[in-house]
Amino acid sequence: MPALSFVAWVAVIITQATAPAEAASGWGGDVNWRRAFDRVYSKSCVITDYGAQGDDSTDNTKFIQSAIDDCVGQAGTSLVVPKGIFRTYSLTVEKATNFTILLDDEAVLRGGTLEGWPHPHGAVTDFITISNSHQVDIAGGLIDGGGTDILRIII
Repeated sequence: MPALSFVAWVAVIITQATAPAEAASGWGGDVNWRRAFDRVYSKSCVITDYGAQGDDSTDNTKFIQSAIDDCVGQAGTSLVVPKGIFRTYSLTVEKATNFTILLDDEAVLRGGTLEGWPHPHGAVTDFITISNSHQVDIAGGLIDGGGTDILRIII
């Protein structure tokens, strides 16, 4: 397994952007964040509605990719990642316009285990690929590509 194939796996912390009223309780608390975003976006796709489990062990790739594919079909949509740790391999956002990946402040998208690469869904690629798209935002939570696991192999 070439070490260079994992260079793209870098832990990235996305700063969370919450309204002052939400800051105290977080999006998973008293504020009904899903209803709020349903009013703002023409369509919201919550990954758990597609079968994803935030248990830090389930391979959620096909569930999350299905939600992405369903969500990017129209402008002004959001992919919602609720509280939990969601393991996944490569995800692709293609031909999206005015699309937001919105992570709850206690949500983590975590790269699959090293033993899982190359992934059965295809060759090793970037963790999240966004192509042929316009105005794509990622907000909230944490995206952890698994960089510390990779460094243990390289060092």
